Amino acid sequence: REQAVAVDRYRVPVRGIVPLLVAEIVSPSEAALDLDRKVAAYLSAGVSEVWTLYPESPRVFAYTREGVRRIEGNTT
Repeated sequence: REQAVAVDRYRVPVRGIVPLLVAEIVSPSEAALDLDRKVAAYLSAGVSEVWTLYPESPRVFAYTREGVRRIEGNTT
């Protein structure tokens, strides 16, 4: 994408570019309300999709501005 071409890879943090996808690994101690706030903040900042991953589970929840879908993995 043209956004990536304009990035100064030697400048940290990278400014002005919003990722298309964010993957959030959910800690067992994380409150649901805190996770909801993070997802909402990512989406309102322009992220297209936020995935929440639970280390003890094969489930992933994919959030977009249109809604959420549950993705089940195969554990075999």
